[in-house]
Amino acid sequence: MNLSDLEKIDELRQVPFGKCDCFLHKEHRWVLPIIFYNQQKKILPHPCTLVMFDAHHDAKDPFCRDGILQIKKAGITFKGLIELCQKKLSKLNDDWIKTGMELGLIDHAVIFGVESGKDTANFKPFYKDQQGNIHKIKLLGLPGAELEFQGDLSDMARRESLSEPWNILNWQCNSQFSFAQDESGQIGGQVLKYNK
Repeated sequence: MNLSDLEKIDELRQVPFGKCDCFLHKEHRWVLPIIFYNQQKKILPHPCTLVMFDAHHDAKDPFCRDGILQIKKAGITFKGLIELCQKKLSKLNDDWIKTGMELGLIDHAVIFGVESGKDTANFKPFYKDQQGNIHKIKLLGLPGAELEFQGDLSDMARRESLSEPWNILNWQCNSQFSFAQDESGQIGGQVLKYNK
């Protein structure tokens, strides 16, 4: 298992970002082997929460249910994920989030900046995978608007127990905003992905 395999396939580059490493790459679906790699190295919790900034939600139902079943039956491997991304996932990069949920890599997702349109008209804020697990998918506007008084991330929404994103993100507010520890003792554990 080597991330360098993705250098040619998806132009992957690893760069420092403060005290963290940041992975820059080209196509969205290639986040799945990056998540898997970091879960195997115990850098990310398994499953993790996905936090993403994108105008498109990328959470269509998987087009490759047979490929998902095959990889799960054989056991998820880095090589298997590479093949799934190359040959089975949509080249439009619009089904990888729910695929990650089916594979047990992603638990919930919060997607900022999604533009309203035909893809969001009948969007369901949850996904039930083939094992019956429920995954929450919250589509939000840009963070500035969501943090305002009537936004889903506002202090008022948290106090009134109206803000599911607070729970998904595992946010807490004392004198400042921070992430609470999860069951494994990790703080945060989110995959942050930004796309123009």
